Amino acid sequence: MTRTAGALLAGILLAALTGCVPAADAAPPTSEAPSPTASATSEPTPVIAPKPAIAFDGSCPALVDDTTLSDVVGGDVTTSTDPESERVWAVAVLGGLECTWGSAASDPYVSLYVMPAAGLEAQVADAEADSPFCYGRCSFSTVVGGYWLSGIVGTADASSDTALEAIDAITSRVADAAASSAPVPAARPAGMWSAAIDCVALASGLDTTSILGEPFAAEPGGFGGEAAPGFYGSLRAIGDFPCAWSSPASGRFFNSELLPGAGWAITELSGREGAAPVTVSGAVAAVAVPVGGVTAVYATDGVNLAWVTVPGDIDQTSSGALVSALMAAASR
Repeated sequence: MTRTAGALLAGILLAALTGCVPAADAAPPTSEAPSPTASATSEPTPVIAPKPAIAFDGSCPALVDDTTLSDVVGGDVTTSTDPESERVWAVAVLGGLECTWGSAASDPYVSLYVMPAAGLEAQVADAEADSPFCYGRCSFSTVVGGYWLSGIVGTADASSDTALEAIDAITSRVADAAASSAPVPAARPAGMWSAAIDCVALASGLDTTSILGEPFAAEPGGFGGEAAPGFYGSLRAIGDFPCAWSSPASGRFFNSELLPGAGWAITELSGREGAAPVTVSGAVAAVAVPVGGVTAVYATDGVNLAWVTVPGDIDQTSSGALVSALMAAASR
């Protein structure tokens, strides 16, 4: 008998003596079913913060209707339906309402800004120090029914009432409207950018060379134009931040702006004529809108709004990169 055969026979005898079943006849080993593992969850879809509740439900006729206002200013006026400029959204960020009435003639004219007074005490105090201020038309600021009411009023040349008398009549009507529509306190959403640094400091931290091929310097952009105290006060309150950029070497230029808290406006921008969605790194949504001979690219992180306005020599890819860099700088 060989050694191998002997070992096999010994194994069989051992199995018989111990009552064990030979391996060949044993049930095959079983393994536990693998425990289910949680599938990787996808990141939640970013959302755009909703537009704040606007004073008087966003209704200008709730303040004063066209017919009544026409009587007050001594000439026919109608509510303006022109698209709002981007900066006017600073008023809406604070829950405010902006209304403008005009006529075919240069006068009469009425522009009103109504926003909650609570939380804007410093801006109200600054505005009331110079109210009213008349230069043909009259600019004014006051608090009525818990609202900060400010505006610009011009009466018709043939009107028997002065602009100051018209302001008194308008203030009385807004007080009546406020009695049944209490102000909703302004609330700044979580994630709202704080007031930005100055444009020079912003330029030092933004690498325009890698985007546009050369360095650009930045200086403060202007607000300009005739506007009521509430408009300028709202810009300061939320930290609206415009900059004008230029290259000393080539004379190229572009403009940028940061509007904290106005991310919801991207939806309204998307409805403008010629608007097209674009991709901007770090943005929840972005859109390009032609404006005259230039293009504006807007982007939001869901809470805030940023944009650049560029001439034709800056392509869309570069525009998107500029907006992305601005958003990154603002969120630091």
